Amino acid sequence: MAKPTKQNGHAPPGSVNMFPAMPLSEIQPEMVAYGPNGAMVTIDYEASSKTMIAKLKEAQLLEFPRIVFCTHGMWGNSRSKWMHDLKSRFLDESDQTFIIVGWGKGAELAAYKYAQAASNVEPMGKWLGNHILEMKRKIGNKCKLWGIGEGLGAHMIGLAGRLSHAFTRITALDPAGPAFELVNEDAMLKPTDSPFVDVIHTDSHHEYRSSEMFSLINKYGTLKPLGTLDFYVNYGYNQPNAADFTNAGSHLRAIELFAWSIENPGELRSQFVLNGTPEVDKPIHKTKRVVMPAEMGYHADSKCTGNYYMETNGEEPWKEGF
Repeated sequence: MAKPTKQNGHAPPGSVNMFPAMPLSEIQPEMVAYGPNGAMVTIDYEASSKTMIAKLKEAQLLEFPRIVFCTHGMWGNSRSKWMHDLKSRFLDESDQTFIIVGWGKGAELAAYKYAQAASNVEPMGKWLGNHILEMKRKIGNKCKLWGIGEGLGAHMIGLAGRLSHAFTRITALDPAGPAFELVNEDAMLKPTDSPFVDVIHTDSHHEYRSSEMFSLINKYGTLKPLGTLDFYVNYGYNQPNAADFTNAGSHLRAIELFAWSIENPGELRSQFVLNGTPEVDKPIHKTKRVVMPAEMGYHADSKCTGNYYMETNGEEPWKEGF
């Protein structure tokens, strides 16, 4: 991992002393695959790519037009409720295979070990990317592959896509900022990690950002544009009616919005873009109307690009009409 650089004698905002990554034998990642046919297959970290593909084929989970890989961030694991909620919604929406990627022993750590979890992103991205690369070689263009990652998991999915060149779409749900922006940006999600990379920013800034006291806990996401299509919900931070700090309300809002979008096509549309490019700790509060509206969430269109502004309510329905 890159070492934090210093500016004016001080470490940059959000920087942390990076821990060496944990070995996979300690993280013990797993993939749990589900299909609309009722099949469920678990693949542990010791399974080879050949074994993974064989198990998925036997369960007829390579027969559907799309395979979705979904992973969590800090404090998550393969049992995280939000991923199982997404799984149910995806399988109800269309015939597709949904694979939950869990790395709980490398992410479900005490808050002061956030830097350790961030360091674990790179080996996890390589592990997942190698498996996906072999899958792509085996199935060719038979299935489209979609990667979804939350927080730290967004960067993990990006690294996997960079290695495998297999995803047709990557969706990032409030990708992590601390320990990456200004510190290890090479490990961050990039717009070239997939032909279509859509990003939802919801917890990217805080007015106390410069305070060392809050240097790690005052936000979870990043203002940095990372996709081909970036959505800045309510300018990308301080979500209405979202609890702060304790349960990371603004950070989790990205998950809530994406889940709601599945059954509400056309509701999360915007015809406004940010009038400028946000930087770390420098949000843009000006917008301008454009001709091409973009849709946020499940039904996003790859034809739209840029940094879009989305205003939402503080509860469902998150947005009414267009």
